[in-house]
Amino acid sequence: MPDTTQVNPPENDGDRLNNSVPWSYIPMDFRIPIFYGIRTSPNDPSFQEWKAEVELAFKVWHTPEDQKAEFVIRYLGGEAKREVLVMDKRDKIDDVMKLLESIYGDKMTVTTVLSKFYGRAQGALEGVRNYALSLQELSKRIPNGASESISDKSLRDRFVDGLRSESLKSELKRTIRLKPLATFAEIKEESLVIAVEKNGLEQEIEAATQLHQANNKRSSSKESELHGLKTAIEQIQSQIKELQKQVGALKNSQSYDDRQGYYEQPRSFRPVICYECHGEGHIARQCPHRYGPRQSGPPYLN
Repeated sequence: MPDTTQVNPPENDGDRLNNSVPWSYIPMDFRIPIFYGIRTSPNDPSFQEWKAEVELAFKVWHTPEDQKAEFVIRYLGGEAKREVLVMDKRDKIDDVMKLLESIYGDKMTVTTVLSKFYGRAQGALEGVRNYALSLQELSKRIPNGASESISDKSLRDRFVDGLRSESLKSELKRTIRLKPLATFAEIKEESLVIAVEKNGLEQEIEAATQLHQANNKRSSSKESELHGLKTAIEQIQSQIKELQKQVGALKNSQSYDDRQGYYEQPRSFRPVICYECHGEGHIARQCPHRYGPRQSGPPYLN
């Protein structure tokens, strides 16, 4: 509970019995915003909002009628306060509020308000509660007792017709058919309950969808990994084949170089080769295999 302060407390027990001045408890956190006139930020109150706060303070604090004007001036600032201070007579609260109303009050005509009210629908990203409050605020902008005032039934029906969700709209219309005298407050409350349940179901569906998508993603990821591994193996096999070709070419080149090297050696360093058997150490006419089968091919190299 907020801290409270006692107003007009009796001084003793005898005064408590005899004191005719009423006293009450006022919350310490009760604050009236300063009204500057022109709104410079979304947090600045409109004149209607500020006026409602002031009238509530009058009731809570039991402000005497002859002190209300001075009380209001204390909670004015900027241009709004200057407008009041230049008044010829500012000792009556009705005169002060009438001036402020004429300058900063709602300038929208009743026709415009009605047009906005019946054209109002729930926005794409707007919640049900905010949409309902917006309709209520529009309905309050028409003075009480005006011939064009919006009835509770009109407010209820406009609220239902402007809902974004077709399923929610159908369910509320079914409720109205069963309970024709249902008030706007009752239909609004039911819509909030249904919306919460619907959001809970949608969240469950969304969670299941996300889980399914995650499983598909993991499965797709595994397939992608297997495909990548298969591709890598094929590339390695291709590289191995290429290396084998290069090694074979190098071996052939080395054998050719060995034979060429033999003939490029100086004659004095060349071994004696038999042209009959291709052996070393003797010549053809001394070959023991001279009359045997002649061998063909290059000289035998150790």
